[in-house]
Amino acid sequence: MSVIEGIERVEPAHYVKIHPNGLLTKHKYWEPQYQENFVFEDLIEIVREHQASDVKSALFLSGGVDSTFLASITEGLDFFHLKSPETQYARMVAQKYQRPYVEVNPALNDYEKSIQDVCSLHGEPYMSCGIPYAVSKEVVSHGYKMALSANGADELFFGYPRTPIPEHAGRLPLHEEASY
Repeated sequence: MSVIEGIERVEPAHYVKIHPNGLLTKHKYWEPQYQENFVFEDLIEIVREHQASDVKSALFLSGGVDSTFLASITEGLDFFHLKSPETQYARMVAQKYQRPYVEVNPALNDYEKSIQDVCSLHGEPYMSCGIPYAVSKEVVSHGYKMALSANGADELFFGYPRTPIPEHAGRLPLHEEASY
């Protein structure tokens, strides 16, 4: 499904083959595999591999569980935060890890244009596209060439009370004391 009637997106980890007769067939080329012995240290190693860069780098710090986790295991990244209800947490994280911290005030007068710019590059609207774009523009204006983002991982780490986690009842809230 896409925002254009009659056009559908290719699902992640799939490709579409168009046959000479016009028939389309969808093929799955990859599926994530559960790794039974995957441990926290493996996650840290993966993040550090993605941090490797020979250019000035930053971290999008929301103040949520995901970006706070990245802040705790990365080194040398400056923090950029879009002012939000989580600003107090982002400030706490920046102070704890003693990193340069830039707070971005969204320019709401440019918001509609930002969404149009992002949609023209991405091909269609997507959730909260203006927010990461606003922070990205600020990061670039400060001379950074690369930034890490944990966009969407708060739900994976069950960082919001609205995230249903029946098999983990009683272990929340993870994002209160444990993250800081």
